[in-house]
Amino acid sequence: MISAFVPLASLALRRLFLLFLLPASLWFGGILHAQESGQPQPLLPTAALEIGSAHVTAELARTPAQLEAGLMFRPHMDDNAGMLFMLGPEERATFWMKNTILPLSVAYIDRSGTIAEIYDMQPFDTTPIFSRSDKIMYALEMNQGWFVLNKIAPGTVIHPSVGRFGQPPLTPTAPAP
Repeated sequence: MISAFVPLASLALRRLFLLFLLPASLWFGGILHAQESGQPQPLLPTAALEIGSAHVTAELARTPAQLEAGLMFRPHMDDNAGMLFMLGPEERATFWMKNTILPLSVAYIDRSGTIAEIYDMQPFDTTPIFSRSDKIMYALEMNQGWFVLNKIAPGTVIHPSVGRFGQPPLTPTAPAP
């Protein structure tokens, strides 16, 4: 009885590995390899945002891998370009600058698209920058000083050209279980 069960269990484990574990390990391994190799992630899909009188093209980071890689190893970012991180359910957000070459500013944003807080971040600084609010669903990284230059402050509402915050295409991806 045991000898008949072992090959069946082996077959089931092999299928589990081939169907789920191998693709997941290749996916995560690719992300880790990209971070270790010093390569930025490919450009992500974008959304046009109106922030005050400024117009921004923001890459949309949705998946855990995209959120983790962010702007690491990017050597340049255009003046009115940024990355919008769709963090998921309301939370206290934390960002840092591991492997990030560019000096950036981050705006923590609530569910309605209102900027709650703005912080400057220094290249390669791994000191976490925590939001004071626990109601953050998004973060927008821009070149450092962009918010000051464009007179954008907490309380400013961001208007996407398509949809609204919390609705497609600006719906955060649910976190993995």
